[in-house]
Amino acid sequence: DDNACELVAKEYIGESLPFVFCGMNGEPEDYGFPAQNITGVIERHHLETTINLLKRLVPNVEQVAIITDDSPTSRGFIASMKKITSPIEISEFYATNDFDAWKAKVKELQSRVDAIGIFVYHTIKENGGEESLPPEDVMRWTLENSKLPDFTFLDLTVRDGVLCGVTVSGYEQGRAAAEIAIRILNGEKPADIPIECPEKGTPIVNEIRAKELNIEIPA
Repeated sequence: DDNACELVAKEYIGESLPFVFCGMNGEPEDYGFPAQNITGVIERHHLETTINLLKRLVPNVEQVAIITDDSPTSRGFIASMKKITSPIEISEFYATNDFDAWKAKVKELQSRVDAIGIFVYHTIKENGGEESLPPEDVMRWTLENSKLPDFTFLDLTVRDGVLCGVTVSGYEQGRAAAEIAIRILNGEKPADIPIECPEKGTPIVNEIRAKELNIEIPA
């Protein structure tokens, strides 16, 4: 994704070695793509349909905030999200790698918004720590200390416990990237293969989280 594009792929722009990226949240132009040897698959999230799903579950949601870690992936995500017109108010995009700051923000939002969006939480560290915390530990604390409905755009985050989302499929991203790679192996040039964006999103609701929040899932 964005980390690999920033740290690896863009260092090989113009070289003979072909690259196929996937899961990019930022703009390809930010990394110098497309290039003669680089193409791939971008990731765009389903904001409107996710909010619509959330409001089917919790009709009175009018204002939300979105929290995430402070990684290249998150920065690309936030930049792309700010270009989309939201069907409800997004009061804040908040990014941090500090677990204490994350905890404080989750607690603060309990009285400020109707729901919390959670993107990724994989580069969050204890104050002064060098190693990222296990993502499941960050999510466990978040769900135990938030009574607000939550939503996401990633299937892995729903599996980790978030209530709902119309999610980007890692499978679809990988399949699209693999198809491009096969075309290159069969002799096509990366420069002749346009960057793709799979449109399909998958609606998912976490029944366990719904029960925790006393939310009835409509038929």
